[in-house]
Amino acid sequence: LEVNGDIVIKNQDKDYIIYAENISYLKNKNIIFAKNKIKFIDSDKKIITSNNFSYDINKNIFKANNNVEIIDLIKNYNIKSENISYIKNQEKIISKGLTTASLNKNYNFESKDELIINLLDLTIQASGDVEFVDLLKNNKIYAKKINFFEKEEEIITEGDTNAQIEKKFFLKSQDIYFSNKDKIIKSKKKASIRDIKNDTYFEIKNFYLSLDDEILKGEDISVNTDYSKALNDKYFIKSGFFDLKNKSFVTKEINIDLKKDLFNNEKNDPRLKGVSSSSKNGITVINKGVFTTCNKEENDCPPWSLQAEKIEYDENKKLITYDNALLKIYDKPILYF
Repeated sequence: LEVNGDIVIKNQDKDYIIYAENISYLKNKNIIFAKNKIKFIDSDKKIITSNNFSYDINKNIFKANNNVEIIDLIKNYNIKSENISYIKNQEKIISKGLTTASLNKNYNFESKDELIINLLDLTIQASGDVEFVDLLKNNKIYAKKINFFEKEEEIITEGDTNAQIEKKFFLKSQDIYFSNKDKIIKSKKKASIRDIKNDTYFEIKNFYLSLDDEILKGEDISVNTDYSKALNDKYFIKSGFFDLKNKSFVTKEINIDLKKDLFNNEKNDPRLKGVSSSSKNGITVINKGVFTTCNKEENDCPPWSLQAEKIEYDENKKLITYDNALLKIYDKPILYF
């Protein structure tokens, strides 16, 4: 059976309406095909529009291609793609190719390969250069694959991931977990994090970032302060805990490459190291520390160092003080003070 014109099909048993310019029905397979200016409306206020459409009545599966859009007025989502399947018995939507989706007017998705929405538990799996945008919380996440759990407000990415979080942090990592509800983000993989407000750049492994408290912790950390400036302090830390809001930290083993012009001589390489450290209000305390300014590349600077039970570096005053210090030259003790 094939019919042309402004056609309307109403099915009272299945409770749906189909509008189209061309409709054909294969009775032996119990499949409806439609072409041109198609609109499908069901009892759940789900609207599907496209230029090509098929409905397998026995399997309760809808397939649409060519300028497809699905709007759900009850669950409040919108999907646009060139190829979409809707498996009604499973309440699952599968979109192939370039797809854009909007949920509750808060979350936007764009994917290039595939996007699957499970309407029963409100989860989304998207793959292929995926972009996720949270319009309310100013979060953007880009990844090869994103799994989104709307009820839990959780995101799990797979592969390379870039994120802009609340316009405070720029982040690059892999396989991250992000909770919008608890406002935490973490990954066991290596990451780079740019703290915009404090102009600080972190390279870190196995990190945990609390967005409410602005607490960052992790392992194998390098830190650049005053990151936008040509000369800055660089910290190398085995593991540490950073209070970004109060500009303080506590660490285990630490090495600090201070600004080369700290003592008005850019040929120097002033640096500190110690077994542990803490910092607050611009004052860093190094425990069992060692300090020198010897140039790392030139041999004409005598290999001297100051070792101390405690070294205090006041970044504000550009001042270094010592407790129980020992001056060594050529690794030989010269003076205690």
